[in-house]
Amino acid sequence: MSDRPRIFFATFANARARQLLERKSNWLQKQLPRGIKWVKPENYHITFKFLGETDREVVEDIKDGFTDITLDIKEGSYKYQGLEAFPHPENPRVIVTPVELGKKELQKVQEVVEEVTGELGFEPDDRTFKPHLTLGRVKNDGLKDEVAQFFDELEDSYVINVLDHLEKISLIESNLTPEGPQYVEIFSRKIK
Repeated sequence: MSDRPRIFFATFANARARQLLERKSNWLQKQLPRGIKWVKPENYHITFKFLGETDREVVEDIKDGFTDITLDIKEGSYKYQGLEAFPHPENPRVIVTPVELGKKELQKVQEVVEEVTGELGFEPDDRTFKPHLTLGRVKNDGLKDEVAQFFDELEDSYVINVLDHLEKISLIESNLTPEGPQYVEIFSRKIK
């Protein structure tokens, strides 16, 4: 166990959403070239804030801060809708499904996470939070043209239309392995 684990705040897809997203991912894998690194269904999540390598003592402070803060957030539904490539369809590095319906509640969660971590000296994210779930990563530059062409020809903007439910916020430790990242929940807080 590292003295400086890689940590992030997230909410994981529930079982039903995970199952539906896996079906869509399997379909995508048949449409797109081999060599894309696909996310394992058990790892489907929305990241609120990536904190990186963090001292264990600070991790305890984060847990305490997140336990003590008042959450003015309601349990509720949100929807993964559509398919996008980040940073841009002509330069696809990451294949994601964005959240539109229910986005405001997820943005509130991200603001609370920023508040707690900001009080502990973490810099705020400089990009606007856009809730999304990563399905795959295009690591090979040789595949980018083929992936870009797929997005250019994609006619169904609602190829993914999956409802999920915000139930808890988790602080996760990410351990990198040759088989891919393994996530361990350090702490979670239920949304009421």
